Amino acid sequence: MNGWAAPDGSADDTAWRRPTDSTTAVESRSGKPGGATAIPPQYQGPPRMHRPSVAVGWGPVITSGPTPRALPYQDHEALDREDAQARAVTVGVGVLTLVVLFLLLLMMVIRAGTTTGVA
Repeated sequence: MNGWAAPDGSADDTAWRRPTDSTTAVESRSGKPGGATAIPPQYQGPPRMHRPSVAVGWGPVITSGPTPRALPYQDHEALDREDAQARAVTVGVGVLTLVVLFLLLLMMVIRAGTTTGVA
């Protein structure tokens, strides 16, 4: 086997199994050497991976999605008119706000000038 799972679900996982040496198992649990001098195993790296052959049939299933639906019709002339009306209302509210603020500022200046001159 080449390291990949077969279509029936079986896999060659001998590279991932624990060693069967009993001294290594005793040593790992107790922390003391179980017999002869134990040399820690050297890391050999990950197992080699090979791409499965085309005959295995492995790979993502690619299907076409549903066809996109048509968007509803948009009346661009009506949208432009509504946009212009909304812009006019916004500008009108802004101008009205500026006029009210200017009048309040003018009244504060006039009042401050009359109260300081009385002393």
